[in-house]
This record gives sequence, C-alpha cells and structure tokens, in this order.
Amino acid sequence: MRACAATGNRAKAVVAYHEFRELLASEVGTDPEPETEALYMEILD
Repeated sequence: MRACAATGNRAKAVVAYHEFRELLASEVGTDPEPETEALYMEILD
C-alpha cells in the first residue's frame, strides 16, 4: 500500500488494502492492525 501510494497509484493501494482485509478475515478471522487502518485512511485523504 505504501509503495503504491508513494508512486502515485492510490487506486492500486486501496485495492491492495481491500484484498488484504478480505484475506485476513477469511484466513485468520481478524481485522488489520490499527497501523494498517491508519495508513489506509491516510491514503484516502
């Protein structure tokens, strides 16, 4: 996410977040860490 956003590809960063979130939920049954959520929110701003 950070690399995609840093190179100006915010859309790809957002897609990566959603894919990661779905994977965590289905495979581990949990949500992303607060740091990941904060990065996602930073990318959206």
